[in-house]
Amino acid sequence: MAGTDAPQTIFIAHDRRDAALARALAEAITAVGGTPWLDAIDLQPGDVRADGILEGLRGAGLVAVLITRSWTDGKGWYAPEQVDRAIDHMRRFGGGRVVPLLYGGVSDDALPYGLFRVQPLPVPPDGWRDAAATLARLVGQREVVIEAAPNAVPPEHIEPLRRWLTDIASRFDDVPSLLPGGPARRLSTLYVRLDQRAIDAAERHRLSQERIASGAQTLDALIRRAPGKRWTLQGDPGAGKTTYLRHLAMDRAEEALTELDAGGLGPARIPIFAPLAVLDLDDTRPIDVAVADHRAHAALPADKDALMAALSWAVAAGRALLLLDGFDEIRPASVEAVRQRIVSVAGASGDSTVVVSSRRFGYERPNDAFIELELLPLDRARKATLLKHWGMPAARIAEVMAQLAARPALEDMAGNPFVLTLMALLALETPTDQRVSLPTRRVALYQRVLDLLIAGRLNAQAIGSAAGRTGRVQLADVDTAILREGLAELALSLLQDHAGPWRRDELEAHQSRVRPLAKLMGRVECLSDALAADTGLLVAMDGARQTWRWRHRSLLECLAAEAIDGRGPKGPQSFAVRLAGGRWYKPWTWGEKAEVGRWAEVYCHLAGMRQSAEAAVAFLDAIRPHHPELAVRALLGLDELPIDRLFIELGESEPLAVVRRLVTVVDIRDERVRILLRIVRDDGAADALRQLAAAALLAEDAVHGLKTVVADPAMARRLGVPAEPWVRVPAGEFMMGDCQEPQRRHWVRGFEMGATPVTQALYAIVTGENPSHYDVDWRRPVETVSWGDAVHFCEALAAVQERDVRLPTEAEWEYACRAGTVTGFWSGDYESALDAVGWYHRNSHCTQNVLLKPANPWGIYDLHGNVWEWCLDSPDRHWLSPVGALQAPLVNPTFGPERVLRGGSWYSPPHGCRSASRNGRPAKYKGHAVGFRLVRVSALE
Repeated sequence: MAGTDAPQTIFIAHDRRDAALARALAEAITAVGGTPWLDAIDLQPGDVRADGILEGLRGAGLVAVLITRSWTDGKGWYAPEQVDRAIDHMRRFGGGRVVPLLYGGVSDDALPYGLFRVQPLPVPPDGWRDAAATLARLVGQREVVIEAAPNAVPPEHIEPLRRWLTDIASRFDDVPSLLPGGPARRLSTLYVRLDQRAIDAAERHRLSQERIASGAQTLDALIRRAPGKRWTLQGDPGAGKTTYLRHLAMDRAEEALTELDAGGLGPARIPIFAPLAVLDLDDTRPIDVAVADHRAHAALPADKDALMAALSWAVAAGRALLLLDGFDEIRPASVEAVRQRIVSVAGASGDSTVVVSSRRFGYERPNDAFIELELLPLDRARKATLLKHWGMPAARIAEVMAQLAARPALEDMAGNPFVLTLMALLALETPTDQRVSLPTRRVALYQRVLDLLIAGRLNAQAIGSAAGRTGRVQLADVDTAILREGLAELALSLLQDHAGPWRRDELEAHQSRVRPLAKLMGRVECLSDALAADTGLLVAMDGARQTWRWRHRSLLECLAAEAIDGRGPKGPQSFAVRLAGGRWYKPWTWGEKAEVGRWAEVYCHLAGMRQSAEAAVAFLDAIRPHHPELAVRALLGLDELPIDRLFIELGESEPLAVVRRLVTVVDIRDERVRILLRIVRDDGAADALRQLAAAALLAEDAVHGLKTVVADPAMARRLGVPAEPWVRVPAGEFMMGDCQEPQRRHWVRGFEMGATPVTQALYAIVTGENPSHYDVDWRRPVETVSWGDAVHFCEALAAVQERDVRLPTEAEWEYACRAGTVTGFWSGDYESALDAVGWYHRNSHCTQNVLLKPANPWGIYDLHGNVWEWCLDSPDRHWLSPVGALQAPLVNPTFGPERVLRGGSWYSPPHGCRSASRNGRPAKYKGHAVGFRLVRVSALE
């Protein structure tokens, strides 16, 4: 039991929208003799650190986290990693005890990640006093366990682990400035949250089955929710893979230091970061690589044997987080051996967590135990945040963001953190009295930054002061063009060997083979030191400067592309022939796949260096016979994709075949979405192609980028896609039926409903077929579909998206249609009200395009008329259910004799289009006026 001096205050953490409920809990705590501390903190990490809140936490004996439906309604602040970080602070400062209160029947699935293993306390709407009494009992009990107690650390391992964690927490926070000699940066101040999602539908389903949310979130949150798993983290060049892993290692080290003081460690707390390229070079274990790196940087190197023993214990006890970075940087000849070593390490790591990062192109999963995640691009808010973190003035940020908004191709490019960092560099370099001019092509952006780095314009003070460091020659005295040529040849020479890092002797051997640099080597003390100090392109990885890496691999690849391009018109083609060994290239082995991946970005730069689409196509035609994979990759990487060329490359002529083939061929989701968005935005493309591309984006659930295109209602109608394709329908109670149908009060859970009936475009994209009788426009609702066809479509779409997709129940359909109204139609009681919002027998002779009539008050279109819509129910199911009955979907629905149709159609009279009008047809019935719309339910409901 706690001593008499234990704090008795109960700290109440809650969402601001739940203030009234929090006050009711505080009053109940006071009534049972407790002392509440009430403040709406929104559980944000910065707010938790606020002085007043810290004071309340430090004086608390227990933290009660009030969890209501506000957490899951899709409109609040809820972000897993923020809540997790906040709860960590509550544990540190609030006595280490946190109790979640589930109010009003909220499921324990709604618990944030930081409370996943915590025993919650259910609280019914009238149960405040009982809950307060329970909290008052718990507040004085030390033996209250909020999660499984961390394993105790053997005493002999505590100090080695403490030195290890302290080194990682401090050293990984350092970020070498891209500007040589520029101000030191801290990763903790520069970092912007990066989200991930599972790559394919099977893995999203796998995560869902294991009760791990599979939508966009952070790997950190996934590891907290399910430690001990194996993950791969994939992304484009510059997507932030290494930065993410270093930030994750730093955060876990800080948490583990706090836990060590308490004598225990939670799972996945000891980060072990190892670059796989070093693992390849040294032919050793990840622990050996990490320890060698630690000893090279630590001011007082730890006893190696003691540290190895401590880390080995952490791995065996499931307390380690192995971060293996850069699978794409392995030499192709070693890829298979390193893959087997990764599998072996993962197999021998027990319950410890293993993460492998890699670029996506040319990569394959190590084995089936690894769950594959992809990094998502930065959204608009996080782009602005990153620019702010770089110290950019508000006026300059507004200028850059305005340029991004005005040019969609530029906006897409800026979703990549490294590309946006280069944009920030150019903006900061531009004098304040001049306007920032951002290149619209990625390769042009890289070349401008390289111009500035090599010419020393980003750090004039360092250029000219090199004599004291490097001997008799200053790089400022070297002709910039000659230095640029030498660096390009050096980049190509290095990349043909491997992607780094390089030992000093290895780097000097490459430099000696490059004629412009070989001349400098005899005139300077250390060319690598000079390049690092004066251009910033090389970075020393250890204090002794015996191991080097390139500032960023993308800059290395851009220079290598310049070297190949500088060999004349036949240079790229000759290089492709040499890569392919003079034969038609078809990758079969891991090494060959890695070879494609190693040169994919170089060939993207080479294609981008062409000054016109025609020149880029000619370039692709020249290399395709020798290296078709690189040709396709370069085509898809072009900043301006020639749509007509896409038809040729994919071997299709019809718009539907082109889009479906594109979705099949491009197996990287972000790349696929980016190309589809280009097609949608291309005013020169045929409307049918744009409409199908927009439907493919809806099928991918990639509506964020699409919103910028369909914000204009006229454009939305042209594409057949609403600005909000999924409408959030709040939970509520309503009177179902009307004077012509039996009436009964029903309670309906919250859900998302499709804003329009399923269109012919969406149906065709998902199934490859369009069964509609009126198939003159992709924007019309699909019809001539049976109830079984609709159910199968839902299953196919659910396999693509993260959440279950199904038909609505009758109650859901009518509730969403009424949108709080009680009239015959949501727009009123008379035929004129129907004529204004629906298609029926007096104003239509067939189906009509969606979005031509106004939406109801909740933003849902085409509810009255146009096509009848299938529901899940049989005609008598739930009709006379008691008040409060939940309208649950059918489980494994069968093809019964009849299913319900709702809403009326283009040939229906007015009374058949009422909100309450019901119809029934056999499940196998297909009519020219029968379609359906979708309901989507989140994993938390």
